[in-house]
Amino acid sequence: MQSFRFLLFFALIWSVADLSAQTVLWGGNADAQFDGGLNGWTAVGVSDDNALWEHSADATASTGAYAGTTPIGSASAGNGAALFNSDFLDNDGIQGNFGGGASPSPHTGELISPTIDLSMSGHVTLKFNQYYRNYVSTCAVAFSKDDGMTWSDPIIFNDDLATNASTDPGDVKRIPLTTANTSTFKIKFIFDGDYYFWLVDDVEIITSLDNDMQVNSNWYAIAPNRMTPKSQVEPFTFMADIQNNGGTDQENVALKMEIRNDQTNALFWESTLDYGTVMVDSIVENVPFTEYFDADTNTLFYEGTYTISAENPDMNTDNNSLSFKFELSQEIFAKEKGGDVPVRPSGEVTFAYGNYYYSKNGGYYADKAWFGVGNASPGDLNGVSVGLNLYEWVDNGDDEIDATELTLAAFGYHTFTGGGSQHQLISVDLQGTNNDKHLLLPETEYILMCEYDEQNGVEFFVSSSDAQDYGGQIFNSDPLNNPASPGTRFAGVLEAQGNDVYSTLGFGWDLVPVVRLEIAPVVIDVEEVEEKEAIALNVFPNPVAATLNVQLELEENIQKASLNVVDGIGRVVMSQNINPSIDKNHSLDVSGLAAGTYLLNIQTENGKTSKTFTIAR
Repeated sequence: MQSFRFLLFFALIWSVADLSAQTVLWGGNADAQFDGGLNGWTAVGVSDDNALWEHSADATASTGAYAGTTPIGSASAGNGAALFNSDFLDNDGIQGNFGGGASPSPHTGELISPTIDLSMSGHVTLKFNQYYRNYVSTCAVAFSKDDGMTWSDPIIFNDDLATNASTDPGDVKRIPLTTANTSTFKIKFIFDGDYYFWLVDDVEIITSLDNDMQVNSNWYAIAPNRMTPKSQVEPFTFMADIQNNGGTDQENVALKMEIRNDQTNALFWESTLDYGTVMVDSIVENVPFTEYFDADTNTLFYEGTYTISAENPDMNTDNNSLSFKFELSQEIFAKEKGGDVPVRPSGEVTFAYGNYYYSKNGGYYADKAWFGVGNASPGDLNGVSVGLNLYEWVDNGDDEIDATELTLAAFGYHTFTGGGSQHQLISVDLQGTNNDKHLLLPETEYILMCEYDEQNGVEFFVSSSDAQDYGGQIFNSDPLNNPASPGTRFAGVLEAQGNDVYSTLGFGWDLVPVVRLEIAPVVIDVEEVEEKEAIALNVFPNPVAATLNVQLELEENIQKASLNVVDGIGRVVMSQNINPSIDKNHSLDVSGLAAGTYLLNIQTENGKTSKTFTIAR
C-alpha cells in the first residue's frame, strides 16, 4: 500500500468552533445531504475508471477489509453519505488481497457538486461533516466559478493526521474558498493516494468571517534537520505563506517567529515581518525573514512558532499560529524523530532512499549509519542485505544530483538474521574507502543512502516519517528564492530502478526516510611532555588554507628535529627532518591535504611537543 506522492498544493484550511455569525447560502437539501444517493453530484475516476466515489446507505465504509463499521457522525447520516472507499477499491474487501480490487491503490477520485447559484454572495466558506482515516493519502477540495470549465488549485487538508490515524466521526471542516458572486459555482472533493476511506456529508456553502488571517500550514520553513549535532549548527531563517480568509481587507498585518526553549518555554529569539495591507482573497507567498537564527549549543530542545496578527481583532484564532520542533544532538543527524510509514517505490524491488546532510565544520568523521525497517514482518527479511552508503556530493550548480557528482566516502551493510519489529532502528558501522573512518570535510554536502538490490523477490520497505514537511525550508534556502541564503539544504533523496537518477523530491517533501548519520569527533592524542619544556612551538595561520608557518624556540642548540603531520585517524600524512637551530621559521605546504583537523608533532633528542591546526577552504 505505497504510492509516489509528488503533488504539492499551495493552499490551506482552517477549523473553527464558534461561527454563529455565518449565514448558510446553500445546503440543507437532498443534494447537500446525499439523501438516498449522490443525487446531483458527479463521481469521476481520475486515475482509472473505477476510482469512484459512491453513496454509502449506512454512512460507513464497512465493505473494506480494514475500515471498520463506525458511521459518520453527521446530522443526516440516517439517509447515507458520500464515500471514497480506497480500502475496498484496492482489496475487494478481502484482507491481504492488496491490489486485487477493481481499482488498485494508489488512486485518485473526484466528487463534483451540482451547479450552485452564489450570485452577490461575497466571500464564501465551505462547511461539511467528514470521517476520514489516513494511511498515505491526500484530501483536498477545489472550486470553479465557471460551471467546471476551470478549477482552482486544490486546497489540501487532513495533512496533520498520522499514518493509521482518523478524524473524529463527527468532525466538521470549514474551508475558506473565494469571493464567489457567480451563478455557476461548483466545488469538488478530491481523494488521492493509498487507504483507507473518506466519508463526507451535510455540505454547506456559508458566508465567511470579516476578519480572518491565517498562517498557511502547507507551506512554511522549518529547521534544516529534525536533529543536528551541536558541532554542525549553522544559521538559518524562516518563511511562511499567509492568507486573508475573511471578507474584508486587513491592515497592519505582521508575522512573528518566536523560538523558545521547548523544555522551559523561555523565549530565545524572535523576529517580525511586516506586510502592511493584505487584500481579500489574497495569499502572500514566499517572503523570507531577513534575520537569521543561530542555535545556542547550551540549549538542546527548541520550538518555533509562527503567529499572524492584524489591526482588527481576528474572528478565528484557531488558524493564527503553527509550531514545529527541532533539537541539537551530540552526534546524530536526522530528518525525523521516528518512523511510522513503510515506503518503497511502487512496483520496484531495487532502489535507494536516503537523506541529505550538510557538514558545516571539520574535525569529525562518519561513524555509523542508522536506518528504520518498514516491513511489517522483519523476520521475512532473513538473509537479505541492505547497504548504507555515504556519498560526497559536489554539485555543478543546478541543485540536481547526478551520479557523476557523487563520490563514495564511506559504506557499510546489514544482513538480517530474522526477528525484529516494524520501524525498529538498526545501526551500521561506516568504513571509509581507504580502510579507515572517513573524515567529514567542512562546508560539504553528503548524501546517505539506504540501498537495496532485489534478492529472491523479497520486498524491502524503509521506515519513513510524514511528521514534517521540508518543502518550505528547501524553497527558502535556495539562493534563487532567498538571495541571503548560503545554499540550498535538501531532505529526502530517492533513486529508483537502479538508473542513477537521484531525486531531491523523493516521495514528496512531506515524507522523509529514517536514515540517520552518526558522527564522532576526531580525537588527537597529544602526549604531554614531562621531561622539560625544551621546545616552544607556534603555528599560524590557524585555520590555514595552503601554507602553514611553523615557529620554533629551543633552549639549547639542537641540530636535528623531526616534523610529522598526523591526520584525525592517526596516519602520518607528511614528514620532514629539519635543523631547528637554523630553520626556526619553517613553512609547510598543506595545500595537498584534505580539509580537517591535524596534529603537528615536533620531536628532538631533548623532548617533543605538538600543536593542532585546521585546514579550511
